Amino acid sequence: MPIQLKRGQHVNLNKESDKLSILQVGLGWDSIDENYGILAKLFNKGELDCDASVIMLDENDRLIDRSHVVYYGNLVSPDGAIIHQGDKVDGKGDGDKERITIDLNRLSDKVKKIVFIVSLYGCENKKQHFGRLKKASIRIVDMKSMKEIINYNLSEEYYGNTALIVAELKLAGGSWRFSAIGDGTNDCSISRVVDRYR
Repeated sequence: MPIQLKRGQHVNLNKESDKLSILQVGLGWDSIDENYGILAKLFNKGELDCDASVIMLDENDRLIDRSHVVYYGNLVSPDGAIIHQGDKVDGKGDGDKERITIDLNRLSDKVKKIVFIVSLYGCENKKQHFGRLKKASIRIVDMKSMKEIINYNLSEEYYGNTALIVAELKLAGGSWRFSAIGDGTNDCSISRVVDRYR
């Protein structure tokens, strides 16, 4: 049974899974379009195209460099430790919409924190925001045991926001600590979110 987190809560992943090495991070979301169909698309300028991204930070919580942003345009980190499984543009279906694999043993020594982001592609031109988001979630699976160890459902209202800082994974004292963040922003692209960490 995975640990169910709420916003602001933290958990030491190494205490939850022995010899933790490879994680799969699944990010999921649903939109109200599924309930309102063509009317939602007509009045809200098309389907939501949500993108999951990862920002790799140093010991000062600053972006290491541009190549350390893993997203649909850069699917693999420079050290090969983080792999984005690809962009899903329509968001249809149940479960994870996008998946990211992290090999903790291959991470560069420079990487001390990993930030998980969900942003809206083309939101400025389409005049879209997360008011159409029905729910969002992040879950972490230990790929060695195939055990889901963390599940965090974002239950807050994100009307007007165009990006979400979903969660963080931080190395402290030799252990990886997962934090449920759930902060909405008005950044209209992943590059603007990244600017927060420069």
